[in-house]
Amino acid sequence: MIKLEQQLEARIVDVYTKLELVTKTKKDTISHFIFYCLGIVGVFIVANLLSASETSIRGYSMSPFVIFLVICFAAVAIGPINKYRRDYKIAKKQQEELDELLKIYKLDYKVSVKIINEAHGDFDVEKEIKIFRVG
Repeated sequence: MIKLEQQLEARIVDVYTKLELVTKTKKDTISHFIFYCLGIVGVFIVANLLSASETSIRGYSMSPFVIFLVICFAAVAIGPINKYRRDYKIAKKQQEELDELLKIYKLDYKVSVKIINEAHGDFDVEKEIKIFRVG
């Protein structure tokens, strides 16, 4: 029973660590999106200022260039949001599968996972876990 309990604790900590890592990136993802959306607005403002003074530069229209820049900024802005949503769904699904599995064996748990000293993918996990039988 000791090996099973140790493996179960390791699995619970792993699932909750992944979930905690994903939820920690939410703030950065939103700020990244806002920054690049402001970049899109800046491109439109500069394009309007340039088009007010001259409709073309050396005979070339600015419209294709502006459209290209907006598409690039939009792709860079939306990419991290899609990654966050995908990673969050995966982590949440793993948590739900773990809960369903433990429900079959009439087990429940309380877990507290805290990520400390995270830098460049290396991190330390401060964990507190308690597994107990239900019913």
